[in-house]
Amino acid sequence: MRTFDYLLPHCTVRLNGIINGQVASYGTGFYYLFNDSLTDDDGNVNDGGSAQLCIVTNKHVIAGMDQVTFYFNVTNEDGSEREKEMLTLSLDSNTVIDHPEDNVDLCVILAYEIINLLREKNKKIHLYPVRKNIRLPENQVEQLGTIQNLLMIGYPNAIWDHENNLPIMRTGINATPLYENYLGEDSFAVDIATYKGSSGSPVFIYDKGAYIENGQAKFGQRIIFVGVIKQAHSRSQRHSENITTEEMLHIGIAIKAHKLDVFEDLIRAHIE
Repeated sequence: MRTFDYLLPHCTVRLNGIINGQVASYGTGFYYLFNDSLTDDDGNVNDGGSAQLCIVTNKHVIAGMDQVTFYFNVTNEDGSEREKEMLTLSLDSNTVIDHPEDNVDLCVILAYEIINLLREKNKKIHLYPVRKNIRLPENQVEQLGTIQNLLMIGYPNAIWDHENNLPIMRTGINATPLYENYLGEDSFAVDIATYKGSSGSPVFIYDKGAYIENGQAKFGQRIIFVGVIKQAHSRSQRHSENITTEEMLHIGIAIKAHKLDVFEDLIRAHIE
């Protein structure tokens, strides 16, 4: 079984939003298994399992779009060959579920249509889905301490390794405590270079080597899913009447991971 060091780059998918046949937006989505009580350790759905594979992103990434194009890696059924794949799907109420809170910039795209289209070609997505079992319950987040090493995976400013269909991984720390609500919302700030295109990127606590947990020094590896990037902070500077520049402050805002929980029941109701 592959370690998560190898698997992590395969948790995201590049998204291009399309209006009238033209690319109008770009951003990041990531694979997430909802209702995944019947899956194995690799995240594969067991026969008869109830798990639903979805792609999580921000509402604003696909708002007003007619279609979305996905870029991902696929393998044949036995996993022996890997290749690049691109699919364009229409967006409608059958495939997209918005978070019910207006101020929570999250939505999910049901992946069953993608899975079925690939199955017709005897292919499947080469992916590492994020799962609830690499999260901490909210009442345990304060035990982490104030500052944590963070890893963000996505497509900042639409930059990616298009030869291998792989995202960009960036590291930093949280800029506000994970156990506090930034500006009174279920979010936190990250000190990671964040740009347009980073929206929808998953954020993890990532340690390899020595780290502190519950006040005790530990050695090894750990990964904890903590949030989803929703925006990047910038500052506008006016140089003259006709010239204004925008400077990125390398501070992003992430929605806390537990805000995904509401989708469990919404997805279950949607498919019944």
